[in-house]
Amino acid sequence: MPMCPHCGSYISAGSPTCSCGASFATSSYEEEKDPEELKKIEKANEWYRRGCELKRQGRYREALELLRKSRNLSDYGFSVYDEGWFLFDMGDYEGALEIFLNFKDNDNYGQLMAIGSTLARLGRYDDALDYYFRTIGSINRDLSFVPNYQNPFCGMYFTEEELEEKARKTLADKNRALSRVYAAIGLVYSYEENYKVAMKYADEAIRFDGDNANNWNIRAIVLEYMGQYGQSDECFRKAIELKDDNVFIENRARMLKRWCRELYDNEPERALKLIEEAIEILSSIQSDEDVGEYRLLRGEIRDMLNYDEGYDVLAEIGRENLFTLTGTYYCSHIDFEKGMVLNLLREPDNPFDSDAIAVYCCGRKVGYVANSPDTVSPHTTGASDLNISGSAFGEYVMEYRNRFKIARLR
Repeated sequence: MPMCPHCGSYISAGSPTCSCGASFATSSYEEEKDPEELKKIEKANEWYRRGCELKRQGRYREALELLRKSRNLSDYGFSVYDEGWFLFDMGDYEGALEIFLNFKDNDNYGQLMAIGSTLARLGRYDDALDYYFRTIGSINRDLSFVPNYQNPFCGMYFTEEELEEKARKTLADKNRALSRVYAAIGLVYSYEENYKVAMKYADEAIRFDGDNANNWNIRAIVLEYMGQYGQSDECFRKAIELKDDNVFIENRARMLKRWCRELYDNEPERALKLIEEAIEILSSIQSDEDVGEYRLLRGEIRDMLNYDEGYDVLAEIGRENLFTLTGTYYCSHIDFEKGMVLNLLREPDNPFDSDAIAVYCCGRKVGYVANSPDTVSPHTTGASDLNISGSAFGEYVMEYRNRFKIARLR
């Protein structure tokens, strides 16, 4: 049986419409028409196919005009409900919403889902959730998801094997419908930054239909928003494994770029590998993503890793023996020179940081050992983790990347 492209439901043989409202032309109906009517249907179908082709080319106005002509010529072509989805795909969400709200069956789960999806695109998240939860109720009440144990055409009962197969199919259809709604709910909660609840619904979507690639894609997106990039990457890979879709590939590339930026300062080598992988996968597909932005980021990381001799010097000394100076401007103006001896003294009674370590030079306080993510160089150790007891000696090494004043323990 054919499947509706809008809601995913299977359509009974010979039926011109789906339960969600979408319409279809069928050969069984055409056979009942007179020759003149068949010519109209043929012309309507020609306009319909041409309209769909124009839509794929991005020529939306011309496409919509042809599709409307198709609908006016034949009842079995482009329905008002189809126009709603067409406007949705064009990005005219207000127009689509008006059609969906005024369509004939306002309690049909496909229509409720359409309204919820359109409201979500409009940023009306609370209203969208309301319709999504109504969709769940409609699915649970829908009699098409209840196995019919009698053959409606001849009055005979199904065999036991046929009943089991019918029950499995009916349950699978219901689970797929519920899965789509749970996935959509999870995405809306992620937009509202309620990630814990978003993950709950994303997991429910996968529980109902673990073979749906989009469910894994949505779970990956939620994990990305949560900053759990490793798990997000696993879910994106799963989605792409189930369906080699450019949308999922682009989503993964964007996640890798975001992950790269998170690691930019602290783990530049790993960040470089991530952005290079993102560039590679984008280059393997037809994509509208700006690959130049990715290449620019890659260039920045490469420049940072090859920043004169500074990086090699710090790498040779080792992070555990290096620290960053901060607050030098406020404590005492001094021109730091390589090899300048520094005295380090812990200040356990410091009212701002019990791990504070003051730095002295020539008998004057010249700053502190940096101890916050914003002030600690990624190649050095913060005051809380620096391996000294009450006091220690150090020496100035360099100003790294025109930003960090770096010193080492002696």
